Amino acid sequence: MAVKNTTGARTAGYAAPGAPDPLLDLTGATTEALRGAHDARRERAGRSGRPRFAGGWQLLLALTAFVLVVAGVLHTAPGAGRAVGAPASSATALALTTGTGALLTAAALWLATWLGPVLLSSHEVTWLLPLPGDRGRMLRPRLLAGLGVAAAVGAVGAVPLAAVAQAALGAAAPAAVLVAVPATVAAALLAAALGVLTQARPARSRALRTAAAVVGALGAATVATCASFPLLGSVLAWSGPWGWTGRAVADAARGDLLPAAAFTTAVVGCAAALLARAFGLLGELPAAELAARAQHGSRAGQGAALLDVRGIALVAQSVARAGRGRARLRLPLPAGNPRLVLLWRDALALLRRPARIAAAVVCQVAGVLLLHLVQQWGQAPDHPSVGGPQAALFGWILVLPLYLAACALTEGARQDTDNLTRTRLLPFAPHTVATSHFVVPTAALCLLGPAVSWVTCLLTGLPAVAWHQWALVTTIGAPAAVGAALMTAYRGAMRYDLMFLSPDWYAVLPFLIWYAAPTLMCTAVAAPLLWQSVVSPHAAQAGAVVQLAIASALALALSVRRVRAQARAMSGTTPTG
Repeated sequence: MAVKNTTGARTAGYAAPGAPDPLLDLTGATTEALRGAHDARRERAGRSGRPRFAGGWQLLLALTAFVLVVAGVLHTAPGAGRAVGAPASSATALALTTGTGALLTAAALWLATWLGPVLLSSHEVTWLLPLPGDRGRMLRPRLLAGLGVAAAVGAVGAVPLAAVAQAALGAAAPAAVLVAVPATVAAALLAAALGVLTQARPARSRALRTAAAVVGALGAATVATCASFPLLGSVLAWSGPWGWTGRAVADAARGDLLPAAAFTTAVVGCAAALLARAFGLLGELPAAELAARAQHGSRAGQGAALLDVRGIALVAQSVARAGRGRARLRLPLPAGNPRLVLLWRDALALLRRPARIAAAVVCQVAGVLLLHLVQQWGQAPDHPSVGGPQAALFGWILVLPLYLAACALTEGARQDTDNLTRTRLLPFAPHTVATSHFVVPTAALCLLGPAVSWVTCLLTGLPAVAWHQWALVTTIGAPAAVGAALMTAYRGAMRYDLMFLSPDWYAVLPFLIWYAAPTLMCTAVAAPLLWQSVVSPHAAQAGAVVQLAIASALALALSVRRVRAQARAMSGTTPTG
């Protein structure tokens, strides 16, 4: 049985299980441990004070909302596809659907390696793991629960995959929906089984995360080049289960049910084989790994409940850094002006997190492709009229990739707000350090915007107007986007008190406005030019460019003032007010 580790081992506090006592009845001990765990859960649920059927009602409401959303998405997908040029060629549709399936599989793999399907609570780690018995039987209920969650996630992933297949076809395809559900569920279960393998062999988790990143990159490249280079989609469709999922749905959308059934069966077979192996490894899961995953799951759940996206990102970073040494990248310290050290810190923080740069590049690519699709939709002769609220919503969606790219590039500010000691140890005032965070992200965004948009249009065959518009917005609007990202980084704790201003349902509106204020400021700056390129692509844009420059300068001034005040309040040099 597991024993407490008193040697100061990091994270967990449990050593590997030793050999069982030969006189111990493992079957009886395991049954007693499972019965005790079940009784403890029932007792804890009884003390919670929740109504008996509260969970059932919540599940029913969630399922009803999910069904309504699914029906709406699948109903509008063919019309949206026709508005942007569907039906596409057979090779293009195959590449688009296969790439989407690979992206969904990569997301499932990343989630499985991040948290793991066998996820215990901190209480179970404390008292269940040290008990004598068969650990495989003890952990089997938790694995079944994790597989149930994975199957539900896979069923949700079937919706965008089937919607993409119908949009590429430009017509409804019920067979695509019927094939997408078992295919995506099998892919999610396959990812969960691989997650169990990494829990049993923690040294292999980094290799699986790398594989997930490669599959995601191939899927993204296939989606981006589906029209200009569809051969990549054909190769991906035969490469493995990550490609077979989308291939099955694409074949079903075209009416080729026999190949669709064959590829779906292949994915299901791979998932079944890996699941059998996963169940066999349950008894070998190290207690230290289970304890670490329990801590990560608790922190991630708390971040999700509190809408703390940065907290969830920190958990993901801590998982990714597990087993690595210290960062070895070094940059020479700048000589001369001491304030250059502040810029050096930001550059070093960004270079040591290449995933943040990659995220910024992905956001830029998504922004260019989204702008092109919306422009095609706006030029379609039969698209519905758009009112003021709808135009504002479209503008917010178009600007969101720019804001997310700026957030990814402000890693230095995020590290300072995560650990205030970093700022207190510097010989500069907190507001001076906060102001210095504008320089490096703005320069990086101004360089990445035109370069990424030009390469994207070159590889995908998009018209030059798409990258011209995006390069113009990212260059002139970069200061406003970075200012909005820094306002988010320095805003401090969540203002949940804003939701208690009124007992009515609309009391959540002040909190939502506070939460989305930085994105709204960025939208007010960049959305007018982007929306003009949608509704009037051939109109003169000199006035809109001047308006963008003035709005960006005003937003920069406002954000500098606000970030300096937030930095003082966060450091405690002024009242928080």
